Amino acid sequence: MEIVGVAIGTMLSTESDILHRIAEPLQQLGIVTEQCYYFGEMIIVPEYRSKGIGKQMLEALKKTGREQGTDHFCFLSVTRESDDVRRSVEYVASGVIFRKFGFEKTDISVTFEWATIQADGCVRKSPNRLDLWIDSH
Repeated sequence: MEIVGVAIGTMLSTESDILHRIAEPLQQLGIVTEQCYYFGEMIIVPEYRSKGIGKQMLEALKKTGREQGTDHFCFLSVTRESDDVRRSVEYVASGVIFRKFGFEKTDISVTFEWATIQADGCVRKSPNRLDLWIDSH
């Protein structure tokens, strides 16, 4: 068996740092944060993209969330402007992919710092803006 991708998700209530930053804005949208399923990562090996694998992974994560009692789903996508040196050649904005699966970008964004490759090739901790996307279908 060959691994071609990975997807992780959890109830938002288990992600304390993220929950702390987006709880109030989500509540203002009418979403009970403890009942929202959070998609943490979805990564697919480049040669296996555009083959329906992402859709299968997303459906599996949603199934898991529904089994845990929710119909509310969210994720944070890294925002990389077209001139951002950290943006890879293969970069595809999360919104392009998730919008076709019913997700909507909110006006909510947060900033997290993590080690990031810089233009000069060195790695250092830097701020990364993430936008909140939701799907309540």
